[in-house]
Amino acid sequence: FGAKNSPAILINPLAPKKQVIGFLPYWLLDKAGTNYSKQITTLSYFSLRIDGNGNIQKLLTPQQEEPGWYALRSGKLDSFFSTALKNNLTLSLTVASGDINAINALVSDPVNHARNFISDIKPLMDKYNFSDLNIDIENTQAASASARAHFTQFIGEVRKELAKGETLTVEISPSDVIRNNLIDPKAMGKIADNVVLM
Repeated sequence: FGAKNSPAILINPLAPKKQVIGFLPYWLLDKAGTNYSKQITTLSYFSLRIDGNGNIQKLLTPQQEEPGWYALRSGKLDSFFSTALKNNLTLSLTVASGDINAINALVSDPVNHARNFISDIKPLMDKYNFSDLNIDIENTQAASASARAHFTQFIGEVRKELAKGETLTVEISPSDVIRNNLIDPKAMGKIADNVVLM
């Protein structure tokens, strides 16, 4: 309750805790500070790239690593992650794609591609102590009902395979709310632990 002459304030202990997600893009690592614990509750590494088969893309060419993969694998993020964990932040791994052809291929076989994805992503989540998986599939084109259902099925399969205590976050765009894009926000709200409106 407030002090004398102040309105009473009731705090509901069952109310959800406010979350503030800070995205750490691989291309800004040299400019980023290592400790954002006073500003955020979740540090999300942005990002690894998912291909049309559900695998994490590791190479751009036979001689060049995908930059998000390289930054994670090279140890450049270790100090960010250890500081975040020391300060009780949630560590999140964002996996993204904006490649329309890869996205269409991904949803063409949602169950098998989800299995491929989980077999690639689970060891990384365990190794780097990520407790949240953030999926950022950016496709704002109109989609068929079957494509929307397949994407929802893909997300559902991924959610089923996450370990107890691990959360799933799905990114949606504002146009997903008003158009029949690939991502069905209502379905995501039933599957995902968190939905982020970009």
